Amino acid sequence: MAIVHMKKLRLMVVRRQKDELLRDLMLLGCVQISEPDALLADAESAAVLRQESGNVTEVRSELTRLTAALKLLDKYAPVKSRLLSSRPEVTEADFLDDGAYRQELDAVAQIEELEAAVRRYNGEEAKLRSNMEALRPWQTLDLPLDLGETVRTRISLGMLPAAVDLAETAKALADAAPESQLYEISSDKEQHYVLLICLKEELTEAITALRASGFTLANLNGAPGTAKQNIEDAQQQIADVTRRREQAETNIAAFAPHRDAFKLCIDRASVKLGRAEAEERLVGQTQPQRAPAKKGVCLFGERQTGNGLVTADIQRAQGNKPAAGIFQNLAVLHKLRLLVR
Repeated sequence: MAIVHMKKLRLMVVRRQKDELLRDLMLLGCVQISEPDALLADAESAAVLRQESGNVTEVRSELTRLTAALKLLDKYAPVKSRLLSSRPEVTEADFLDDGAYRQELDAVAQIEELEAAVRRYNGEEAKLRSNMEALRPWQTLDLPLDLGETVRTRISLGMLPAAVDLAETAKALADAAPESQLYEISSDKEQHYVLLICLKEELTEAITALRASGFTLANLNGAPGTAKQNIEDAQQQIADVTRRREQAETNIAAFAPHRDAFKLCIDRASVKLGRAEAEERLVGQTQPQRAPAKKGVCLFGERQTGNGLVTADIQRAQGNKPAAGIFQNLAVLHKLRLLVR
């Protein structure tokens, strides 16, 4: 392959034409902006120049959001992709249509809101199921869970290790608090679930005796009603949450017609990101000595001649290439410095 020599390029334009210039250079596909370190290292230049700022963070965020929205469509409205498929042709005007781009970002915002709702519903369901599982060992207990005491007695729910002999534990309890009574509600491989009823004045002695066998109080948050009633209420709430989550997922799937537009916008955002990164390599005069209307841009750099242009290899979401028709000449801007005056 022949080596194509580069030519240095110096341009000057008014500042208000900076965006237009960057756009035209992007479409020419023949130059690239280099870092301004060497220019700013010069003491005289550094005294009057500053590095320009671009909207890299904003554009990178847009690219991330568009890519995430496309993945959500693939999740909630999947389509079979063909091994070999033609890419849609788009015009330069359609590709650079900022109004259409903003409309798709609005659609992305709606999808993000719906996905946040799905995550919220998933969290609510997980919490309800956890509470319901905590109540299952007590569902045969025909007492309100918030009934903690009567006039003279304390009523406590708790657990003992499964290896504990309940008969021996009950005997130790009777020795420490004679008026206390221990009832087994249910058991599983890990624990015994028990009900303790004792006189208020014997509570300390009763709890101390039981803790010697590994007793711990149950934390049921004083839920009103019986365990069975609370389980039934949780099941109804889970059904309602599930319905709302499924509706949110259906609403996300309804954005499936935006899939191709999202892919095009991802291409657009990739190009915008490259342009924003290039803009941050520009340098401008800190204190213009001329009227604002005469402020200009001075460009220093190199331009490649001949047919050896370096075209931009923009990767589309899921490995697809950009839409055909306009980006075959879209190149990396090479060895170009812009000085805003």
